[in-house]
Formats: sequence, C-alpha cells, structure tokens
Amino acid sequence: MKRLYWTGYCALPRNEAISRLEIDVNRHGYIVDFKPFSDVSMSLILEVPENEAEALYRDLSDWMQLDDCDFSECTSQRDIVVLFNLSFAKSTGDLRHVVPDVPG
Repeated sequence: MKRLYWTGYCALPRNEAISRLEIDVNRHGYIVDFKPFSDVSMSLILEVPENEAEALYRDLSDWMQLDDCDFSECTSQRDIVVLFNLSFAKSTGDLRHVVPDVPG
C-alpha cells in the first residue's frame, strides 16, 4: 500500500484543531489510528483514496501549515496510507484532564 508522510503545524487551540481535522479527514477518508503526545503533538494514520489525497491536503492547508508534498503520482482510486504528524504551537507540554468529583 502506498504511503505519504505529512508534517503539520497548527496555531489553533488543540481541541479546536482536532475537531476541524476530524471534519476534513472524514470528508475524504478515515482516521485509522492516532496517538497524542501530551498537548504538544499527535501522530495519525489516515486512509484515503489516492485521488482524494490532494484535496484533503488543500483542506488542511487552509488552517494549518503543512510541509510540501508531491501529488503527481496520486491518480488511482485505491486507498493509500497517510502517516501524519501534527504539532500544536500553543502547547505547554503538560496536558491535564479535569476529572469532576463524583459523590459516593
């Protein structure tokens, strides 16, 4: 299976970026797996039809900075894997989840 490697940098707050990412990816393909690294970055594995990769890249480029990618050979309709590393500019490196007190 063909693979593309993307690196992105986002200035949006992490939760907002993840929501927008999910919408854009679901329009063109699927999120197969993801691994968050605190609030600094996350790695994703995406599956998209090869001929949809450039459209997904353009949609993501509207709101984040992406490294260059060559789509000259992305013309078939078979699925490809995109290994995507996304870094967040407004990260602190100290992700905390607030857990409410539960009576009991």
